[in-house]
Amino acid sequence: QHGNRSKGCPRAHTSSLHAWYGGSHARAAPTGRATRRSTLSPMEDIVIADNTGLSRVEALIQTAVAGYAEYEELETARMFTHTIVSPEYEGRGVGSALARGALDLARSQGKTVVPRCPFIKAWIGKHPEYADLVEST
Repeated sequence: QHGNRSKGCPRAHTSSLHAWYGGSHARAAPTGRATRRSTLSPMEDIVIADNTGLSRVEALIQTAVAGYAEYEELETARMFTHTIVSPEYEGRGVGSALARGALDLARSQGKTVVPRCPFIKAWIGKHPEYADLVEST
């Protein structure tokens, strides 16, 4: 998890808002975005939402943005460029839920991924079931 450090990930560009309905736990976020839920603890859920207006996939806890993975849309791929988890949420599984949700979203859209962000790249390296998403160069 990057915390609020960039670790050399460049910034992403913006686009329009897109709703994603993923998995059996999908529900609408308070902002109207479609989401996917991932359990943080018995008391808290991590909700994953694709905020295309900001070109990022967000991890929400209640109404707070706990972290996000910025991306750039390519022709047939999504390039992940930068990931941040807010310091108060570090060590609570937000980064892993965010990576998994962002990659599941790309898969559901039929996209490959270009993991320029070191966190996303390392996460894929630890989860070989996502290696097929990486665009071959």
